[in-house]
Parts: sequence; C-alpha cells; structure tokens
Amino acid sequence: MRLVMSGVVAAMMLTGCQTSSVAPQPVVEAQAIISLQPVTHPQVLSTEQIFSLTDAQREDFLTFFNAPAYAHIEEHKRLVEYLERRLFGFDYRGDTYTAAESLTNNGGNCMSLAILTTALAKLAGIDIEYNVIFTTPVYWQKGNTLLLSSHVNVMAHRPKKYELFEGFGFSGVVIDYYPDGGDVKGKRVNFEQMLAFFYQNHAVEALLANDYTLAIANAQRAYQLDPTNPETLNLLAVTYRRMGANQQAGEIFRFATEHNLASINLINNYALYARLNGDAETAVKLDSILEEADDPNPYAWVKLGFDALSQKDASKARHYFKVALRHAPYLAEAHFGIAQSYYLEDSPEQAVKAMERAVSEAFDTESRQRYREKLSVLRSVAGES
Repeated sequence: MRLVMSGVVAAMMLTGCQTSSVAPQPVVEAQAIISLQPVTHPQVLSTEQIFSLTDAQREDFLTFFNAPAYAHIEEHKRLVEYLERRLFGFDYRGDTYTAAESLTNNGGNCMSLAILTTALAKLAGIDIEYNVIFTTPVYWQKGNTLLLSSHVNVMAHRPKKYELFEGFGFSGVVIDYYPDGGDVKGKRVNFEQMLAFFYQNHAVEALLANDYTLAIANAQRAYQLDPTNPETLNLLAVTYRRMGANQQAGEIFRFATEHNLASINLINNYALYARLNGDAETAVKLDSILEEADDPNPYAWVKLGFDALSQKDASKARHYFKVALRHAPYLAEAHFGIAQSYYLEDSPEQAVKAMERAVSEAFDTESRQRYREKLSVLRSVAGES
C-alpha cells in the first residue's frame, strides 16, 4: 500500500524465498548506506516470531499434507489445496499478520499470505518465489490519511522430480487472492526484500497510530534487510518529518536523491518537503527531475496525478496521467484523472471526452457504472443531451 498524508504526501509501499532462480541483488557500496541512529522497540518482531507456527498449527498442516488421501496431488498443489480449504479472509485491506496470526484469524493482507505460505512451504520442503505486482490501486480513507494498495503474490514451484527435462525453466502455481485483470507485472523479489515489506507495513501501521518510535524501529529493520528500497527511505523521511525532526528527514531525502535511491514517490515527497521548508530552488529542481523520470509502474504516475489534483494543479496532474497512459493506455483511472483535470480548468467538453474513454476502458462493472454516472453529470454541465 502506499500512504498519503496531509502536509507532506507520503507514498509508502505497504505490500506483500529466495530460490536459485532469483537473480542476485546488486551489492550496495558502503558509502551508499546511510548512517542512522539505531532505534529499538520491544514490539518489533524477530524473524522467528514472524514465521513460527504453533504446535497445533504445524500438526494440522502436516497431517493434511502427509495424508494418504492426498498423496496423488503434487506437493505444491497440496499446499495450495490446504490454503484454499483453511483460509478465506484475505484481502487488500487486511492486517499484516505473522504466520500463526494468519491461521488464527483466517485472513490478512497479501503480505500475511506471503508470510504464511513461506512458513508452510518450509515445513513441506517446497520452493517458492515472490513477485511485486503493479495492480489496480484501491484508495480508502483512514483518519486523515489516504491509503493506496500495492500487491505481492507468491508462486509455489512444482518439485523437480515431476519435470521431464531440466533446463527448460520451471512450472508452479500462483498463490493469490487478487483477480488477474488489470494487473501489470512488476519484479521478482528475494526473501530479504519480501521480509522488508513486512516491516514496512508494520512501520506504516505504527505511523497511523502516531507511534513514531515503533514506526522508525520497524522502518530501520526494513532498511537493514533491503537498503536499496527507495520506499523504506521515503517512509523513514516522512516519519521523521511528521514527528518534527526536519533535519533527519532532510538528510534522508538528500541521501536518497544523491545516491540514485529515489523513487518518483520519494522525489515528489521531497519536493513537497522542500516547499514546506521554504526551499523553492530545490523544489523546482525536483519537479524537473519528475518531468524527466520514466518509472515503468503506471500506477505510480496515477498516484502523482491525483496528488496534483488535490493541490488543484490541473496541468501537472494531466502530465502525470498522460505518462501513466504511455505505459498502460488502457488505465481507466488515468482517463478519469484527465477528465477531472479538464473539469478543474472549466473545460467540460474535453472532460466529457476523457470520461467517455474512462467508461470504455473500465475493467469491472462497478467502476464502469461509477464513471457513467460522472459522465452523465459532465454532459449536463457541458450542455449535451
């Protein structure tokens, strides 16, 4: 998920085992790791706490997995079968649970499912991998914070003993609760990167609860696991900014941009931070960087477009939506955003054209109906019948 806060806008990846097929991660040079004053908190979970299961949970899974009645089912599919029978409450708004909590609560978000799958796959000796998916964003309000979902899914590999030939890749089953439509494949991540997402999620949850010490402690743990993730640096900077530690926030923003560790979300937040602190020159430079950036994730640009709309900057918003459409011309959300930008500029005729495209590109019936209702209003404003 990404997080947007009033004042400084924060986009933070609130998401969801490395195998031999995972490409090695780039080595981070010592000078490219920022020195942080260590922050600890007793509620930061250890790796063992995250993946451990109760004795009863282990017994329940292994009894099912090793039952003669299921021996004809390949092991990776047996894992999926167990999850499908046992769990039903996973969705994008769920909490980020440990493996044991997911089984106890019969649910959670995509990271919870990834954590639980890892724990069960380890018991069964099944190789798995993770992929970040650029999925259709879902917005919802939590207090004064706007949350935006992001997504990770898991693939359980088919055991090699079932493969007729070696060297022809691998097959497996994707373990996911999210529909396939509208997804844009992101990137494969290794175990450490996946675990960093877990700590990011807990940091965001602590931030929403105004527990800044716990938020910083979790974010620092995420940074230790994956110092190349711009969203962790973004999370740290925004948390420091929110707790009033402007100097630390600025140091992290500058470090990220100077060492090529800045996502467009971080750059956008840095620009807002600079403006709030009276540094117009830096803000203008950062805006120029955004103009030239080419992030392949179209939803990142959609998010920036809606940020710009919230600031009543129709021209900038339209630019970001058009960048998103260059990567994914079918995104109804981007066409909808363009319609809003024209409406802000009192150009209802152009808004109608953009909204018509949003209707035609809408992926699901609910979105299409919502866009049709807005299109009807726009046509009335434009004087169309």
